[in-house]
Amino acid sequence: MKKLIKKTLDLINTDDSANLLITNGLLISFPRSGNHLVRMIIEYASSRPTHGCLDNPNDTYICENEFLDYPDILKHVNAEKKPILRKAHNVPRFSKFLVRKRVFIFRDWKECITSHVPKIENCDDQTIETWCKLYISLVSSLKSSDLVISYNKILKKDKLEISRLLDYLNIKDSPQRQSLFENIDMVYKCSSNGKNRSWGGVNSLGKENYYNKKYPELQSRISKIMISAVEKSGNSELSTLLFPYDYSRVLNYAQVK
Repeated sequence: MKKLIKKTLDLINTDDSANLLITNGLLISFPRSGNHLVRMIIEYASSRPTHGCLDNPNDTYICENEFLDYPDILKHVNAEKKPILRKAHNVPRFSKFLVRKRVFIFRDWKECITSHVPKIENCDDQTIETWCKLYISLVSSLKSSDLVISYNKILKKDKLEISRLLDYLNIKDSPQRQSLFENIDMVYKCSSNGKNRSWGGVNSLGKENYYNKKYPELQSRISKIMISAVEKSGNSELSTLLFPYDYSRVLNYAQVK
């Protein structure tokens, strides 16, 4: 008991603890991989809020946005309830905490990196390598208890993928769950135009094949940097997961860890 109390006090005395301990888990992704959209789905279906990223006061609950076309779409969300998840891009930052649930959203790393840096052609190799290392850290931190979902499937409103997410979060008996699928187009539309959102939403994410269409001249350069970053990581399994990127292999990798 004394050890448990000491561990709890240690958590409380850290900068991040007060923010993390009022949530049930983390919603983890590389930037621009659908985190905002998934939070919108979760809040609608669960009637509970989700936290934005630490250190960004503008990344508020999704239900605190203004939705001009459908102003009442998230009025049923009780902002006084304990937030169900916190958005995160940096897994090591939370490694010292006891997190009940972790949901990972994965998108092809080539698309992640190029869509996140609009002027990537002017970036030096070190900047691109930093993004590669962030992606590698997300894959490397996966555990069998985590849920892995596909950015592309979520973007396509895949009912099975969305159901896997809701089941994992125990959002099973909520009356809003069925309503979500009945009003899925409206939910996605609102995700794209929330007036007060910090960033994100389907509007800024619905660019499939961004890597190939927008920056075809960078393919060789980015791939070389990622290959080098994977080699430096010392995790030989990553090569089979990322070259070429295959969501099903990432999913299987998480399940056996």
